[in-house]
Amino acid sequence: AYAMDPSLPFLVATHPDIGYKQLEPNDYTGLTLNTNKTDPNEEYWVGERIYFICMNQTLGVEEGDSNEVTFKCRYDGVYAVPDNNTWPECDIKTTTAKPPIVFGVKMSLENTDAELDDYMKWKDYIFMQSQGDVEGLFWKVTIPCGIIILLLFIMCLLGTRHDSLLCQVCNRDYEVKQMQNYGHKDYIYQ
Repeated sequence: AYAMDPSLPFLVATHPDIGYKQLEPNDYTGLTLNTNKTDPNEEYWVGERIYFICMNQTLGVEEGDSNEVTFKCRYDGVYAVPDNNTWPECDIKTTTAKPPIVFGVKMSLENTDAELDDYMKWKDYIFMQSQGDVEGLFWKVTIPCGIIILLLFIMCLLGTRHDSLLCQVCNRDYEVKQMQNYGHKDYIYQ
């Protein structure tokens, strides 16, 4: 647009109106373009990557094991590089695992610790409820469960009789048979 109309202000490629991002990492990051894998004069297409490497090969990107970081070319022609002053930094390698793996392990340990805390709380609660009193548990647990089982047994016995309400509801012909045979001398009334 500047070439067509010189009265427009000249904008650098990284200006927000243009949309391109800075491809050179900030100096404090310790990163530089890996010219062994990325040719700065070559045009890259969607999905292809550019590679940056730590200037000091003994350091790792974001304290990780790898000293290299890559960024893909997006469909809009812009590389998915970080914004200015947010590039990853080269630091002393503190782990052989990548930071996302370390984060996942820490999160898993936190979940396991929370589950263990809950287990210990319930264990203490149950112990406090019983306080080692086996006879108290007999009266608190066994007797109520026995009463419930006895009531269920009685309900089953009452519900399975031939002339019970449950059988009458299921057998529609029961009342009809009763009415048809009313007064018949051979019919046995139940």
